[in-house]
Amino acid sequence: MSIIYGLIAQKNKPLCDYSEYKGTFTTICLKTLSKCTEEKGLLTIEDTYNIFYRNNGGITFLFLCEKSYPQEAAIVCLDKTIESFFKMFQNQNDFSNYTQYSLNNQFQKNLNEIMEKYNSDSKNLDDSINSLKENLLSMHKQVISTNEIVNERGDKIKLIVEKAEELSHDSMVFADTASRIKKIEKWRKIRIYVIIFGIILLIIIFLIIWNKITSKN
Repeated sequence: MSIIYGLIAQKNKPLCDYSEYKGTFTTICLKTLSKCTEEKGLLTIEDTYNIFYRNNGGITFLFLCEKSYPQEAAIVCLDKTIESFFKMFQNQNDFSNYTQYSLNNQFQKNLNEIMEKYNSDSKNLDDSINSLKENLLSMHKQVISTNEIVNERGDKIKLIVEKAEELSHDSMVFADTASRIKKIEKWRKIRIYVIIFGIILLIIIFLIIWNKITSKN
C-alpha cells in the first residue's frame, strides 16, 4: 500500500507532480481536479484507488493512493506537503502566471521526499500491523493451550471432588451405622441387666416364701 501519485495544481492547471510509477495516473487526477471543490475530501476511483485532496490558498494538493493506504497517513502527508509548499513560496501569493508543471524544478524534489517518507512510514506501519497480528495469533494459541491445560486439570479436579464427595457420603453412612450399632448394644445391655435383676428378684421372693413355709412346720 502506497502513495502512487502526487499533484499540486491551481484550478485545472498542474503546477507540480511526481510519481515513481508508470500509468495513467496523471490523466486520472487531472480529470478529477474539477470534482475537488470542497476544502478537503476523499474520492474513490474504480474501487481501486483513493484520491485525498486539500484546497488551500487557491491551490489544490492531491494524492492518488492505493485503496489500502491508511487515511490518517494520507492526511498527514497532505498537511506536510502544504506546509512545505507555502514555506518555500511564502512570498508568492499569485500562481496564475505560472505555466503547467513550471514548479517541478523547484518543488518536485520536496514532493518526492515527502511521498517517499510517508510510503516508508506506511510500510513500517504495515510491518507493525503484521507483527501485531502474529503476536495476537501466538497469544491465541497460548490461550487455547492454556484452556486445554485448565480443562484437563479441571477434569482431574472434578474427579477429586467426586471422590471426596463419595468418601464423605461413605463416612456419613459409616457414622450412621456405628450410631445404630451403639444404640443396639446399649439396649442389649439394658435388657441383660433387667433379666438379671428379674432373676435375682425371683430368687429373693422364692427364699422369702420358703422361709415362711419352713417356719410353720
